[in-house]
Amino acid sequence: MEDAKAESGRYLTPQLATVAAALIALIGALAGHYVTQFTAVTTATKDVDVKKLEVENSYKLEKAKHEHQVELEAQKFVRDIIAKTLEKGSAEEQTRNLKAYARINLIGSPYKEALLSLSDQELPSVETEKVIGRSSDDLNPFELEKFLKASQAVGKIAGKLGIGTGFLISDRLLMTVHHVLHDKEAAENAIVQFRAEASENGSVGVPAEFSLDPQAFYVSNEIAGYTIVAVKPESKQGETLTKFGKLNLSRSGKTLIGDSVSLIHHPKGAEKKVNFRGGSVLARTGNFLHYGIFSEPGSGGGPVLNNRSEVIAVHSGFVPARDNEGRMLNEKGLPLNAEIGFDSLRKIAKEGYLVSAILSDLASVAPTLPTSQRSVLEALLRV
Repeated sequence: MEDAKAESGRYLTPQLATVAAALIALIGALAGHYVTQFTAVTTATKDVDVKKLEVENSYKLEKAKHEHQVELEAQKFVRDIIAKTLEKGSAEEQTRNLKAYARINLIGSPYKEALLSLSDQELPSVETEKVIGRSSDDLNPFELEKFLKASQAVGKIAGKLGIGTGFLISDRLLMTVHHVLHDKEAAENAIVQFRAEASENGSVGVPAEFSLDPQAFYVSNEIAGYTIVAVKPESKQGETLTKFGKLNLSRSGKTLIGDSVSLIHHPKGAEKKVNFRGGSVLARTGNFLHYGIFSEPGSGGGPVLNNRSEVIAVHSGFVPARDNEGRMLNEKGLPLNAEIGFDSLRKIAKEGYLVSAILSDLASVAPTLPTSQRSVLEALLRV
């Protein structure tokens, strides 16, 4: 090192050596300045990265929690289905029911294939008492009579926009799904027919036809999925509306997976059909109830009833199968497109708007209505 200094010193005059020393000192000072600046910027960048990382980690944690919760709910859903299904029926019936649930409601679920692959021998044994004892679908004659009487309050709605189903919920009020009577004008141009049903010999008699009266009462909510409209008190044939009775609304909102449901409707605008306990509750999500039951265009607005003949939902339509990107799927499990056509859409369940959610919405709407309409609605909510 000393030799290097001596070697370099032979080529520098004292003046150049002084300048060189000054330059070195300046460079050192500048280097120190930029190092300080770089350190500050780097530290700031690290702070930003830390905050970004914290946000990302928080998001990932919440996502993981959500996915775990979804998985737990999925497991509980399947356990509930199995438990409910094993309460009654032979092993063959139980297997058939489990597979039906799997096909309808477990699209894309890891549990689907497991359920579909079940054999009779793999099912848990069921006590004889449970097989031959009273099942939840057994009923006394008076219960069936009560249901058939309730069906009289269901009518066919016909208007310029098409057909649908509706049902009486008081002496003057008719409830249906929102898309059947989406505004006052649609209601003013529609009628409702009661007793549009086949007789014992198969012929359809003359229905009782009533005009709607939206000026007297009309409340509708697209999100909650309902329309309630007043009906003229007398039919065009001179019959009174009250003779057709009314349906009771379920206010508890308690519905269990596997519970039987019934649907009264006018499929394709034809005569009234009663699907008595022909389906079961599959899921409850938000304001919707999902169930497996037969329906057609024109069934929308029909009452979905529990075993006490109370309305638990207003039938809306079907639930399409979707992939992870939210695209609707056809019967082959492929994304739907214009070439394939809407008719090939895979339908995994039927759907209705929960009455409990509708009643909650009506309670919030009541104070905003004119006095005459508010009193009508408050009387309905008090029942």
